[in-house]
Amino acid sequence: MVPIDAQGNSTNWVIVRVTDDGCGNLSSAQSFSVAVVERPLLQAFLSTNAQPVLLLGGQDGVIYGIEATTNLGNPNSWQPIWQGTLTNLSQLIEPSASTNRMMFFRALRR
Repeated sequence: MVPIDAQGNSTNWVIVRVTDDGCGNLSSAQSFSVAVVERPLLQAFLSTNAQPVLLLGGQDGVIYGIEATTNLGNPNSWQPIWQGTLTNLSQLIEPSASTNRMMFFRALRR
């Protein structure tokens, strides 16, 4: 199930229950909380010249930022690469070319 925008910024408790009606008739249940945050949604793909292109989806009129890193192990390595206000529900962003073979991106609501 995909949450709708109206469910953003909420925390919900979910219970997962499994049963096995085989030999021994086993069952178990686990509860956990799920945080539903408001968009943005960031999709990445390669252009025809093998450069990354990002598709940022979010709310019209809201300021978003895109950050990039080559090292997910270092939480301080994220660097801003774009910031702007969406004028549509989505926008294409073409980051500067990089010599790194692996690049990670994230979108933040400002």
